[in-house]
Amino acid sequence: MKNTYTFLATVVIIVIASFIFINNQNSLAIKNKVSSNFVTTTENIKKDINTPAKLINEQGKKRYLNEYYGINFDIPSGWTFSEQYVNNGIIQDGFIQMFNFKQDGTSKSFLQNQNKIEGVFSGNSNYSKSSEDIYTTENLKLYQINISNKKVNVAEGNYGGLNFKTYYVPTSKIDTYLNITIYGNIKNFDVLEGLVNKM
Repeated sequence: MKNTYTFLATVVIIVIASFIFINNQNSLAIKNKVSSNFVTTTENIKKDINTPAKLINEQGKKRYLNEYYGINFDIPSGWTFSEQYVNNGIIQDGFIQMFNFKQDGTSKSFLQNQNKIEGVFSGNSNYSKSSEDIYTTENLKLYQINISNKKVNVAEGNYGGLNFKTYYVPTSKIDTYLNITIYGNIKNFDVLEGLVNKM
């Protein structure tokens, strides 16, 4: 349990540090210092300021739409898109963060059947361990699948006591990938697989 608290605190710090970096291009102080949840390091995050992603309502469903990178999907039933990066339907830098439980700010760990999905656009096409990682990734599996005639690299394992699965989805832009990860209960990992298959 202590490892889970430590891991979640680390994730919060990483997200905040990533946000600061992206909003301050001239600040090199944190460059190469932050690992972003098995997904990417901050120097590889692609910025999407001129063509931000949108969260739109379509026939009673919420939909993530990023025309610049050619990525769109319906928010799964029972999941909520984090409002942290959303302002009037516009999503800051295209960040993706969804939960299958109510976020009240007091929970420090995932309970049974709880999951989080996070995604960023990056130059990373495959799993890479950062020198800043504080935990060892256990039971790591790396493999490749085909989705809509695209090769998609996948990494799954356990990091700091938390199960994860990451897809590195090619976008419409050369050398840019959506690094999208699900954390928590592995019984719900098929939700992200379904999303990726429909992108």
